[in-house]
Amino acid sequence: MTTRLPTAALSTAVFVIAAGAAVAQGAPKPAVIPDIRGPDGVFSLLPDGANWSKFQTVRQIGVRCTDKACGGERVFCTIQTRADEQARPGVALADQTATKFGDGVIANAPKDFATSYVAPFAPKRFGPNLGHWAELKAEGEPGKLRFGLFLVAAKGYDVAFNCVTPSESWATHQPKIEALLASLKIEQ
Repeated sequence: MTTRLPTAALSTAVFVIAAGAAVAQGAPKPAVIPDIRGPDGVFSLLPDGANWSKFQTVRQIGVRCTDKACGGERVFCTIQTRADEQARPGVALADQTATKFGDGVIANAPKDFATSYVAPFAPKRFGPNLGHWAELKAEGEPGKLRFGLFLVAAKGYDVAFNCVTPSESWATHQPKIEALLASLKIEQ
């Protein structure tokens, strides 16, 4: 699924979709095809089935943590792509791309949530994947959420992962999220 959006629009879409999914009743149903492939095959992610399963709706694609692995808590990562002629595998996106993305997420957060950085974007590697990582929190009705944002370059695309957990269980689920991001395969 390819979505071509400006960085600010991508930021808004990622936050709104993730926040909406986090508060929606019921978990997304796993899709029949277990792997996720980026546009033109530039990346792939194969959820292991034990900890993560694929979900896909009309508006979003991503993975959710299985009930067994996450104790029934709503833990998931949505995936968005944006065309970027400058993006190259193994080369971190420009700092200003990450900053602009994060600023857009905060500026366009739903008014019901007070959203702020816990840790601003900084270069980080998960497995072989060098990108930018930030942590945000959103507090409001109906609760408190914690987000891990990972931006990584693939050939001709920026790829954004927005991983969400309840705030109180972030420390428990963060290692699972990091292992998932490390399993991402970006085609060279």
